[in-house]
Amino acid sequence: MLSFIATSFILGYAYLLATTPKNDRKDIEAINDIFKEKKLSNFKDEYACVSGKKEYKHYTEYYVNIPLGKTTDDLEKCIPAIETYFKNNASVEYRNKHIFIKLYTTDLGKEYLFKPVKVDKTKGLCLFLGNSREGDIIGELSDNPHLSVVGATGSGKSVFVNCILCNLIENYTPNELELVLFDLKGNELNEYMNLEHTIFHTRKVKDTIEYFDQLAKELEQRYERLGNFRDIKAYNKANPDNLMKYQFIVIEECFSLLQYKKHYEKLGEIMSKARACGMHFMLTTQRPNGDIIPKVAYTHVGVKVGLRTSSAQESINAIEAPGLEKISDRGAGIINLNGRYIFFKGSYISDEQITNIARKYTRKSEKQFLKETTARENKEIGISDSMMFKF
Repeated sequence: MLSFIATSFILGYAYLLATTPKNDRKDIEAINDIFKEKKLSNFKDEYACVSGKKEYKHYTEYYVNIPLGKTTDDLEKCIPAIETYFKNNASVEYRNKHIFIKLYTTDLGKEYLFKPVKVDKTKGLCLFLGNSREGDIIGELSDNPHLSVVGATGSGKSVFVNCILCNLIENYTPNELELVLFDLKGNELNEYMNLEHTIFHTRKVKDTIEYFDQLAKELEQRYERLGNFRDIKAYNKANPDNLMKYQFIVIEECFSLLQYKKHYEKLGEIMSKARACGMHFMLTTQRPNGDIIPKVAYTHVGVKVGLRTSSAQESINAIEAPGLEKISDRGAGIINLNGRYIFFKGSYISDEQITNIARKYTRKSEKQFLKETTARENKEIGISDSMMFKF
């Protein structure tokens, strides 16, 4: 039986080469040569080989037969050499029982300037994550409820976080979205402190861990309110005049909480149940060590965003795969979207643009609020500003 499989393997490869144009054959042979150089073979001396290919607009998929006894982890070790040969990004992917190498044939843009990206709010809370070769990357949190953002100092993490928050407040009104901001880096989220969306903001670790109790109560109250509805989307569809707000909770530089294991366990509990009732977390850190985001919380993260790291191990800690250590462009990275890897470039947003966007949604002072309310009430009963002045 094994000899029959091996024979079929060889014949299939021979047929592929015979029916493939010369330039394409060169690429296939190059990949197969890399498999041999990396000794991707089993005890019967059977090597992995390309069994087919399919071209798309921005990339090509090379379907791979892996010999018995070898795994996709072994195939992953060939990716750096493949990227070096083709001078472009590549990744190992699995779909419909097929294993293939996805090799990009176009480059990401050098710079993308931020502009609000409209999202489909019927799909729940959606984040603009950046720009891929195929277009905008939108993360639908109803499917993958929480995300982590990891990147070394100078990698563009702060700009990435600002793009997410600015796009959120441009898409969702304060009646649709609440922000809870734990700014443990100390100065990253100042612009969002007084937004109409923001219900809590702190820079202190003590206040953060104490507020976890409030989040647990919020979770319980939301489930009581859901009643027999499956999730927040179903509830809001049935109650358009009494919407349950989505809640986006940001923990900037979560390494500050590392010593509070008991509270991390509470955070993990909340994250495990939060999806259905519309509570979504974003955990960020500049220190991609293995224990920065404990497993009790990390297991509930479906969207893992990685920017530049200093080593392959740090990349594995961030997105469960190497590759971030080779990135040189600020703002560029790889997103692990529930097991699917996407190379991306973040948009650039200036401090001035952040200020201008935030200003549109800044909570009015009590004095200004009373002035506007009085003016509106006077208008309703027919008293003009000039009459008020004479009075």
